[in-house]
Amino acid sequence: MKKIIALVLLVITIIIYPTIAEAKEYSNKDTLINVTLENGPQFYPGSNIKIKMEFDLTHQEVEPNDTLVLDLPENLEIDSSTEINFMDGSGHLLATGKVVQNKIVITFTENVRNKQDVHGFIDISLKMKPDTFPLGKNIIAFETKNGLIPIEIEVQERKDDISKKGKLIKLADGTSAIRWTMVVNRNNLKTTNMILSDVIKDEELTYIEGSAKVYIGEWVDLNKSAYKRRTLLTEGIDYKREESLDGVTLFFKEGTSMYVVDLLTKPKNPQLLDKTGVKFNNTAHLMWTDEEGKNSSSSVSSNFVIRDKNSGIDGSDKQPVEPEQPTEPEQPVEPEQPTEPEQPVEPEQPTEPEQPVEPEQPTEPEQPVEPKRPTDSSNLPKTEKNSDIKQLIKKTQTIKVEDKKREESSNEKGTLGKGILPRTGEKPRAAGVILGLLLCSFALFLYRAFQLKKFK
Repeated sequence: MKKIIALVLLVITIIIYPTIAEAKEYSNKDTLINVTLENGPQFYPGSNIKIKMEFDLTHQEVEPNDTLVLDLPENLEIDSSTEINFMDGSGHLLATGKVVQNKIVITFTENVRNKQDVHGFIDISLKMKPDTFPLGKNIIAFETKNGLIPIEIEVQERKDDISKKGKLIKLADGTSAIRWTMVVNRNNLKTTNMILSDVIKDEELTYIEGSAKVYIGEWVDLNKSAYKRRTLLTEGIDYKREESLDGVTLFFKEGTSMYVVDLLTKPKNPQLLDKTGVKFNNTAHLMWTDEEGKNSSSSVSSNFVIRDKNSGIDGSDKQPVEPEQPTEPEQPVEPEQPTEPEQPVEPEQPTEPEQPVEPEQPTEPEQPVEPKRPTDSSNLPKTEKNSDIKQLIKKTQTIKVEDKKREESSNEKGTLGKGILPRTGEKPRAAGVILGLLLCSFALFLYRAFQLKKFK
């Protein structure tokens, strides 16, 4: 079972990993084409600088999960809770933006799959980092596709005794509210009878009763560009509070402390928070008596705009690509029909060998003629006797020659005339030889006998 689970996980990893690995990341150098200043150019230390950044991914094949990472100048920072939705003209969400390590990371959604030549903009509020902008002129440089774009600003000393700003936040119950923050007695004047009154005059807003909180504040830099909330004060001991449906009034003790005051308001129509371009206004009044007994006052107004078209994105719709018509496959060539193998030629039937002709039986050799018994040789002359012997021998040789010729003639007739192969070791030839030898022996015998008789 463990092997099966491991195999399934491996398959899922193989399928998912290429999708993750193939996601592309774009940067300022790839896409940022322009940066402009939307407010200023005079700012107090710690003021928010509004910047418009335009990006262009024309000719880029943007796919879902691709990201665009926008780097910011080192001396500016953005609220880490900033979230941005990039909607096209038809209300489709093409990308979402969030802040990661002081960088704006824009991630494209599935809706970008059908878009080409994607381009857009973003309006962001950036805050000066403490002690990074001296009083006077300063240059902010943004890295873009076309090189560095410098923006010049001027930082002035702030002499106001009160400042105010608004921010949209989420409450514990999941609803949204606008938090107004005021910095009171910014210059740490010695005051008595200091009164802060924040009466909501915007007809779309109502004050959330009991939401006001007061802190002892302090600056974190010499230019008073940033502060922190140090100590939460206790109502009835450190200050007094009077509330109404329209707002709140706070009474402070004598002293030189700087205070940070937070209070919450909600729109009467909650749906207004989901609409772009809706503007809310809030004004606060501060009165006090200085150490010389002189009464002074200061007022501050702040506008808060809900999604003031802080982003935009668009691109032309991709034209569907007509799939190429598949070419008709070539018809396979019919294989040649194999030729029928030639029928093997029937081997010729061997002819029956001719039966050998039986050799003719040799004729019996003629019996040699018995020589006539010689008459008494004593009565014959010597010459006659020798002549008779020679004739006998000659006659014997003649008989042998005739027998031999007859034998050869018989063989030739048998071989050439009748087509019979000659026989080796024929009996007739052997018989003739033997007969000749016998005759010679007999003649010699007679000769010897004649000689013996003569000597007797």
